[in-house]
Amino acid sequence: MVENGDVNFNGDRHLLENVRLIVRNGSVNLGDVRSVNSSVYASGAIRMNQGARFGGKNLLETGQGDVIFNGATETIGPKDYVKVIAHGDIFLNAAANTRGDFLSSEDFFANRASTIVGKIWATQSITFNAQVQVISDSLLNLDFPLANQPAIAIIDTGFARNNPDIDYGRVTPLGDRVGGDDNPFLAVGEGNQHGTHTLGIIAATQNNNLGIDGVNGTAPIYVSRAVGSGQWAQSVVEFIDRYEADGKQPHPIIYLGFDLT
Repeated sequence: MVENGDVNFNGDRHLLENVRLIVRNGSVNLGDVRSVNSSVYASGAIRMNQGARFGGKNLLETGQGDVIFNGATETIGPKDYVKVIAHGDIFLNAAANTRGDFLSSEDFFANRASTIVGKIWATQSITFNAQVQVISDSLLNLDFPLANQPAIAIIDTGFARNNPDIDYGRVTPLGDRVGGDDNPFLAVGEGNQHGTHTLGIIAATQNNNLGIDGVNGTAPIYVSRAVGSGQWAQSVVEFIDRYEADGKQPHPIIYLGFDLT
C-alpha cells in the first residue's frame, strides 16, 4: 500500500502473483507486467507502458483516473481473465487478445485491432478505431443457485433509488451514517453517485436488455451510506447484526468504498 505517491515498474518481466496493490493518492505504471491472481487499485491512472499478460483472476480499478494499455495485452489461458473498472476512460492503444470485462464510467477506446472475450460497458461513448472482435462469454458470470449465493453488503456513498436495472426487491437498506437516518438512498442531484455505480457493477440484473449485467444478479444485497462519516465500522456491525438476524445465506461479503479501507 502507498498512501501518497505513485508506484512505477520500470524495465522488463515484472511478476505480480497473488498481490494486492493499493495506491491511495497516486497512479500506477506497470511496465511489461505478468499478473497472476492479483488486483491493482489506484486513485489516479493505471498505465501498462509495455505489454501486459494476465493469468488467473485479476482486477484493475481506478478511483478517478484512466486505465491505459500502451502495449500488447493478453490473457494466458482459456480460463484466465482480467476485470478492468475505470472511473475515467479506458484506452486500448495496442493490440489486445484478452478475456475479461472492461467497465468505464466515462469512455472506452479501442485504437488497435483486438479480440475481447467478455464485456465492454461505458457510461458515455464506446469508440472502435480499428477492427475489434467482441465475443460474449457467459462463463465470466457467477451462475450459482440462490441457496449458495453470499449476502453482499455495500458500504459506500449512497445509492440511487430508481435505477431500472436493479431489482430493489432483493436490496435491504441499512443506515445512512452521513444523513443520520435509516435511508441510504439519494434524492435526485444529492450526494456522490460512486455507490450507485458500485451497486450496478455488483448487482445489476443480468440479461434484461437494460444497462449492464452485474457480477451477481441474484444474491441478497444490503446497502449502507457511510463514506465521509467516519462511522464505517458501525455500518459493518449493523450489517453483521442484520445478516445474522435474517439468516438468509451461509456466507456474507462486505464491499467497503476504498477511502474506508
